[in-house]
Amino acid sequence: MGGRIDLTPLLPLYAGGFLCFAANMTVNLFIAPVVRVGAGVTGAGVGLFQMVIGLGSIVGLSLGGRAGDRGEGREWLVFCFFGQLTAMSLHVAATSQMFPPGPPSQILVALAIFVASTSLFSLMPVLSARIIQTSEGAPLAMAVNGSVNSMGQALGSAVGGFALATVGVPGIPLSAICISVAGLVMTALLIPRRTSPAPVGPL
Repeated sequence: MGGRIDLTPLLPLYAGGFLCFAANMTVNLFIAPVVRVGAGVTGAGVGLFQMVIGLGSIVGLSLGGRAGDRGEGREWLVFCFFGQLTAMSLHVAATSQMFPPGPPSQILVALAIFVASTSLFSLMPVLSARIIQTSEGAPLAMAVNGSVNSMGQALGSAVGGFALATVGVPGIPLSAICISVAGLVMTALLIPRRTSPAPVGPL
């Protein structure tokens, strides 16, 4: 089973991770200009905003791990994509200078980064649990998942770079919004609603 997998039922799950990583990395890989324009922070100060990504990942993994144990499926994934979409909308507001400079815009950008990171890392444990269950634990299925997520990061890099070069900094989160919407629609239409909870007990 480890050397062969049926890709058909796994494709929507792979697509969910691919699109969520792509949307997230469209912004995160260009976090310096996003923070500079949105929050008015440059240099070493950007590192403080990058730390928020780590905080969001801790919260997201905790929430997503519990959701995976409960057998959550489509509703949880849609919720995560909606969170990602909300975060990117906050980035658009910040980079378009819709909020006063200083603490208001800085808080807005930090909140957007936190929500985006929490959403991504809440989604991944649920997707991983569904992939393991659907493939009956095939190691190859999880290996492919890792590769697909890396491809999503590559797409985010390409899209973010193109948006920055052609539209400017506000185009970065706008592009991420488009990817998030695609992921939300795909998830709502193609991923099963719910599965059996993951077994809990000694290994």
